[in-house]
Amino acid sequence: KKENSYISIYTRNSVDGPSDYYRVIQYTSQLNRKFVIHDALSRKLFRLNLNLKASLLKKLVQIWLYVVICIRRTGSIVYDLIYKPEIIIVQREIFPRWIPFIFSVLEELLFRGKKIIWDFDDEISAAGEISKREKQILEINSSNIIVTSGYLKKTISYNQRYKVDLLP
Repeated sequence: KKENSYISIYTRNSVDGPSDYYRVIQYTSQLNRKFVIHDALSRKLFRLNLNLKASLLKKLVQIWLYVVICIRRTGSIVYDLIYKPEIIIVQREIFPRWIPFIFSVLEELLFRGKKIIWDFDDEISAAGEISKREKQILEINSSNIIVTSGYLKKTISYNQRYKVDLLP
């Protein structure tokens, strides 16, 4: 362990996101090193999206929130490119739904030479929560992939399944 090493954790929202909190964040107090949490959205914006009923307004808000997420994630990635975490934990995805090319390049630069732990507990591919490109980047670059069922394990490319740990 390097003296200034840290763990970088990418979540949707570490407080109000149940998967984020119960599968990752609640265990951070047991880490023996510094960690940095990179939330995609603030609590206020996360709750706004959660509480809006399906409508044209919700679609417009989600487009705006995607822009906000891209800006926040870019800042997080630049931070991690400068300060170089030793381990990166990704809860679900870094960029939701689709990943513009420049962001996929940044993500691959970020992951280079790092231990990546990717955790998800829902069928995020079929649900359209993650792009095919980001899924491929995470599959290839992850050291460990944590899923919650045998079904989810089968959603990982056959040649990458050796990295999967089943944690129901």
